[in-house]
Amino acid sequence: MTEKAAKEPEETGHLRTCIATRKRLPPEQMLRLVLDPSGQRVHIDYLQKLPGRGAYVCADRESLRKAVEKGGIKKAFRSNVQADTTTLLQEAAEASARQLSSLLSLGFRAGMVIPGNSRVEHVLRQGTALLLLIADDAAPSVKSKFSRWAQRFPIPCFTTLTKDALGVPLRLPTCSLVAVTDPGFAEKLRIEAKRAQDLQPPLPAGTTPSEEATPDPETSEAPTSPTMLEKKH
Repeated sequence: MTEKAAKEPEETGHLRTCIATRKRLPPEQMLRLVLDPSGQRVHIDYLQKLPGRGAYVCADRESLRKAVEKGGIKKAFRSNVQADTTTLLQEAAEASARQLSSLLSLGFRAGMVIPGNSRVEHVLRQGTALLLLIADDAAPSVKSKFSRWAQRFPIPCFTTLTKDALGVPLRLPTCSLVAVTDPGFAEKLRIEAKRAQDLQPPLPAGTTPSEEATPDPETSEAPTSPTMLEKKH
């Protein structure tokens, strides 16, 4: 093994270097990899709290796949450790979904998360929505309408989780749409939603989003600003 290959991933200040892409990012935007107690198998340390040596990779499926298949993990840990692409991708996706769900539950109880199409539309009209989450299997009309609203204002918008999974932390059977109204929480959720979106596996082939939530005709067009909306009403 060469000296370069044996060298630990570069760390500069608060930044960490991805072992797959060599990009340098804050650790909260990355995945941390650690060895199990046997020192033979790699696992995801999603909350980055486990002891021992770790390695970092960009929090997206392609970077994680590259880290495994191009030998970046073995170089980072300086040994022929076991790292299975499918297992790590599943671990990462499940961990990101759990963390996003946990944050949504906290935000909902604190009144910072607004669920449901009509309520989200209301806060958008008020100009108080700061971030949107749309379920991956939401109706195409809902995705189209509210993603256009997000672009016009503009506010961050992510497509992640299923309607069932999005509903759980909000104590609802299902939920297609969520808005966040608190600035600090919106930024925290933005980071987590980005990771969840990038780590989420694609929907199974043949899955067809429901058309149950069709927008009202009078609000089908996305407004350009809250001021414009006030003039309409």
